[in-house]
Amino acid sequence: MKQLDEEWKLSSGTLDLLDDTVEYTSTTFGSFRIPVDEIRLAGEYSVTDPLGDDHFLALFTSDGTRHDASLYARGAQDVLEGLGQRLGASLYLQLPLSHEPASRILWPAAYAGQPLFDYQEVLPRTIAGRILRRLGNRDVEESLSDAAREVLTNAKGQVLQPVSILIAEDEEDLQRQAPAVI
Repeated sequence: MKQLDEEWKLSSGTLDLLDDTVEYTSTTFGSFRIPVDEIRLAGEYSVTDPLGDDHFLALFTSDGTRHDASLYARGAQDVLEGLGQRLGASLYLQLPLSHEPASRILWPAAYAGQPLFDYQEVLPRTIAGRILRRLGNRDVEESLSDAAREVLTNAKGQVLQPVSILIAEDEEDLQRQAPAVI
């Protein structure tokens, strides 16, 4: 059992607080490195995934980008404590044992405890989907809650969105040189 726990933590990644930067490294969920002063909203959420990680930390930066990290990652508890000290709030988890999709805002403190996401059940469109639903597998769609939208709204009343740029190039040499993410 101990070996399984170590493999789970290894696949969940590593979460670190380095000086004023939060760094998440994972082969499963993607990695990120963000400055603490760029964080506009922090929350936790759980999903119903019996075969994988089901509890995550969501950090939204000032440009509206969402960064997710497994809260089973090595160092997660230390990061929550250190990040809480830097943000001036106690970041304690409440959803690790949730069996339903659930979320809550951890910071800013004025919004703490309010939902981070709203969940809407997506009705199945196929016979197989209806059978799975009867067996207990529900498909849900998540969207930002009103409280999260309020935190992430700019002075013009617009919810911040990450900027995406598509680069189209027909020469293979130039395609390989272009970065995958800008």
